[in-house]
Amino acid sequence: MKMITRALKMTAIVAASAAIIVAQTPGFAANFSDDFNRADSSTVGNGWTVGANGNGGGNNTPPIAGITGGQLVLSRAGWGSDGDIAVEHALDAVTSIQLDMSWTLAEKGNPNADLSAIGAGGAYVMVRSFQSGSGKSVSVSLSNDGGWHDWITYGDYVDTTGVSTYKISTTGSQVTVDVLSGDSVLWSRSYAFALQSINEAAIKGNWAGWEAGGNIYADNFAATTAAVPEPSSLLALASVLPLAFLRRRR
Repeated sequence: MKMITRALKMTAIVAASAAIIVAQTPGFAANFSDDFNRADSSTVGNGWTVGANGNGGGNNTPPIAGITGGQLVLSRAGWGSDGDIAVEHALDAVTSIQLDMSWTLAEKGNPNADLSAIGAGGAYVMVRSFQSGSGKSVSVSLSNDGGWHDWITYGDYVDTTGVSTYKISTTGSQVTVDVLSGDSVLWSRSYAFALQSINEAAIKGNWAGWEAGGNIYADNFAATTAAVPEPSSLLALASVLPLAFLRRRR
């Protein structure tokens, strides 16, 4: 009986230690997701903050953000060039973010739809989707040089664009940007760029044309962290140590 009691105590100690390490390991940081599936509202909610700037016309009216039909919708509210809006959420040192995003084509120009992953010291990776003359295009901006990379067209010119999934992930020394349509990879690039973790996500819209219109629709945001195997190994160790202890005692 004493041997069994000691074995149970050992199990509890090892399991508790493993639980503490799991809780303190960056790979097990709290993830965050938002499907925006809530009642229509002129506010976004769920911890998102909104900042917007007006433009040179339309009484300097800034764009607006809200929930419509179970989606996040960014809309132009005035006219004039360069009205912009950012919907941001703090994150707990994750390594990947992704978002479903689409926008409607407009007769006199279209918005730039951005997803940004922001790390320590303001380091960022931003993927931008926009209309080009030949279709739906994508480009990436990195904070180390502020420039735009890989100006690529990947869609077809249609009246209303389909939904694409934009994903940014980091290993600490390399970032990868993917554009997906369901399970199909439409476009993917990796860059040597130091981004240890993603501490904030930003969904942005910018209407560059003087009378540009069209809404941006965002859905199914997810922030995740790559799994770290070591804590699970400790939990496995917790299950076998008592057996080894009992065998030794016999």
